[in-house]
Amino acid sequence: MKLKATIERIPGGLMLVPLLLGAAFNTLDQAHLPWIESALQALGAAPNKGGHYELLRLGAVAAEGVPSFAESLFKTGALTLIALFLFCVGSQMTVKLGARALGKGAVLTGTKFAVGAAAGLALGKMSDPFHGFLGLSTLAVVAAMTNT
Repeated sequence: MKLKATIERIPGGLMLVPLLLGAAFNTLDQAHLPWIESALQALGAAPNKGGHYELLRLGAVAAEGVPSFAESLFKTGALTLIALFLFCVGSQMTVKLGARALGKGAVLTGTKFAVGAAAGLALGKMSDPFHGFLGLSTLAVVAAMTNT
């Protein structure tokens, strides 16, 4: 079975297919359909605080309120996974590469800030700063143009 080759035919497939499958899976899990909940109850999933059964709570201890491994990893552990990802990416960088990336980021951010501030000052001089031009206040223009 050529699963990876099939996924790679979709533009951005290696990122989009798992993302969409996860979103669909979580949506079905949160729908609390009776036939899914009865199957989860038969498999030994612990009910959540609302009395519903969820697949990610499979293996959780209901009486003690101990979350399952899957729930901790995929539902409540997003920050841990992001930190792990950043740590792994950072461990592959060298100081020279980090300095180059930091330099590029500083130039891009500085340019974006300067252009946004200049546009805000020009708009503030040409129109009322609070009502702005076409209903856009100067603050809204500066915030939109300097948003990173």
